[in-house]
Amino acid sequence: MGKGKLLVIDGLDGTGKTTQHELLKQSGVLGEALFVKFHTRGTDTGNVVTKYLDGKLPANPYAAAMFYAMDRYVSGQTDKWLRHYESGGVVIAERYVTSNAVYQSARLPKTERFNFIEWLYDLEYGKLSLPKPDRVFFLTMPEEVSKRLVDSRGEARDIHESDAPYRSECGATARYIAGLDGWETIDCVKSGALRNVDDIQLELVTKIKDFLD
Repeated sequence: MGKGKLLVIDGLDGTGKTTQHELLKQSGVLGEALFVKFHTRGTDTGNVVTKYLDGKLPANPYAAAMFYAMDRYVSGQTDKWLRHYESGGVVIAERYVTSNAVYQSARLPKTERFNFIEWLYDLEYGKLSLPKPDRVFFLTMPEEVSKRLVDSRGEARDIHESDAPYRSECGATARYIAGLDGWETIDCVKSGALRNVDDIQLELVTKIKDFLD
């Protein structure tokens, strides 16, 4: 059987990608689709990523990118998602190489970002043979809204969430890569108001079904 489809739901912190991924999983509208999240929690490679996010490892973009890449590579060898994809199934990922590209290239000067993205894609899609996404659905909202939503959680924030200038750079980088790679964007704010979660889910489901049909 030929290879399946890999669809990615992504977005900056606070945009609700976890909520949308979970709603889609619980709804069952995509039948036998398999759902996976990155980074993986509680695994050896995932724990390295967690240490990085907790500020316990240097925020070198190339090293951090390799932490995430290895976590994805190991999960592909030990979990079901890659086998499901290779046997013709549909895989829905929350975050993927897409997040690695956004968050790590944002740490570099603008003149170095394109070369970094090329290096990263060669690492993950080339050297590690991870599948390229067939479609990326990227949730967007104004930075001040996402910041307010992150702050409202009342949780300890990681090094990405707690650095306002860096978050701004991530937003700019995300827009750049979305245009470069043709990501489909979903605006989570309309006319200055946060959209209903179910309304966003309906748009996401419609876009996914249109692509798969």
